[in-house]
Amino acid sequence: MATVLLAVICIAAGWGVGYATAPPKEVVKETVVTKELKVPLLKGDILIGYIAASAGHVENTLPAVKLAFDDVNAYVKSMGVDVTFKLLAEAAEGSAVTALEKAQALYTRGVRFIVGSNWSSQCKAILEYADKNKIIMISDGSTSPMLAIANDYLFRLPATDETQCQALSVGVLQEIGVKALVVLQRADAWGDGNYEYISKFFPAVGGVIFERVRYSGDKTEFSAEVKALSDVVTKATTQYGKGKVAIAVWSFDEIVPIVTEAANYPILFEVPWIGSNGITRSTRLIGEAKGPALKMKILSMMIGVTKSSKFASFSERYMKLIGMEPGAYVTFAYDAVWLFAKSILEVGEYNSEKVHKILPRIAEDYFGAGGWYKLNEYGDRFGATFEVWTVVDEKGMPTWKHASVFDMATGKATWVLKPPWVST
Repeated sequence: MATVLLAVICIAAGWGVGYATAPPKEVVKETVVTKELKVPLLKGDILIGYIAASAGHVENTLPAVKLAFDDVNAYVKSMGVDVTFKLLAEAAEGSAVTALEKAQALYTRGVRFIVGSNWSSQCKAILEYADKNKIIMISDGSTSPMLAIANDYLFRLPATDETQCQALSVGVLQEIGVKALVVLQRADAWGDGNYEYISKFFPAVGGVIFERVRYSGDKTEFSAEVKALSDVVTKATTQYGKGKVAIAVWSFDEIVPIVTEAANYPILFEVPWIGSNGITRSTRLIGEAKGPALKMKILSMMIGVTKSSKFASFSERYMKLIGMEPGAYVTFAYDAVWLFAKSILEVGEYNSEKVHKILPRIAEDYFGAGGWYKLNEYGDRFGATFEVWTVVDEKGMPTWKHASVFDMATGKATWVLKPPWVST
């Protein structure tokens, strides 16, 4: 009986995940009975895919993912586990169709775990295929409320846009005295989801959604849309006054041609642009549209990270690679690799169904570079603090600067750097 108890203790201690050198023996009285426990065994290469949503994610996020693989493999080596986590990286090139094709290609290569995509539209395109084939995705950036689905195979480390739109409505917009909002948005799951929730939360605190301009995410030329935006903003400012109108924009890299075209309409630089996670700290905005970026009155929101020694260590190493501090989504991608690794190691086999069951518990217990990762019933981040960023002129160069923090728990904004055009 004591030996049986010892076998149980060994399994509980982790020997049953493939790390034991020999199976335990069960002794009954004086007769020795050898019982081979059917335990899973991890060995060799453990495949994890990464789908970069756009060229910007290849430049800024892929290095963080590679850094995570280096750290995870050093960790398993220190444990004496004979496995190597292997990265298979793909690029969706800004296309939801391509993202699905890349997910299918990874599946045929044996991948059942994917970090990404960062974009909700790409996650939506992949999701049916992922659910059917039991491919787990951990998104570093998808925030569309439309993808808050219980028991699917998509987990998301940011809080959803429902939370962000609520923070935007009761935090930033009221803080700067905006009464009427003109929405400029992509015609996709992410843009439409944000429009749905800002239309719910902003009127609830006394604001008005004046009108919206909606555009295809595949477009590269925006003269018609920007002209329409100018006309709408002109009407709104006539009715409410320039100090009471703002443009809320849900855009990605196409913000560059949008604001370049907007330079032809002075009214568009007389009102604030309120951005979101799609453009916050965009290097392309300040690098490829320097003139318009310097003229813009912009406040752009993104989810924050917990500032800790873990973040500081990751940030220092990432900055040596990239030359800039990692944003929240870059940090989430780094932590997504760790969540996969820890879950697979605990299950003890390359089994996405089993990992799917335990990943929320692993996430809740994990304090990573981005902080704690408790998930809600939909597999999405529970609660959040948001950072607000602005663009300032530093010796003639547009530069992103941290402007304020909005805490959902307290409902208060704390200014770090208030732009001179913010009068309240």
